[in-house]
Amino acid sequence: MLVRCTKAEAKAHKTYQHVLDALDREATLDGLGPYPGLPRPREGFALGFRVDVGDLSRAETVLETLSLAQRVGRGWVITGAVDESRDDL
Repeated sequence: MLVRCTKAEAKAHKTYQHVLDALDREATLDGLGPYPGLPRPREGFALGFRVDVGDLSRAETVLETLSLAQRVGRGWVITGAVDESRDDL
């Protein structure tokens, strides 16, 4: 999940396009909606997306996932538990 701190949903969509460009592969948008977890007065939209990494070994999947996260989120903070639910998107 990515959180884009903006009051405009259009900017969150623009962020998703940036993600697609950075990944240079197909991704599936799981959801886009307001993110209530930011301290006031900040507002944000959460983006949930999936990327198929193919049929890799467990170790290769971890490496590929970290590589994709670094490519997309360079200079960003990657936080939260891996097993957190995204049902709220």
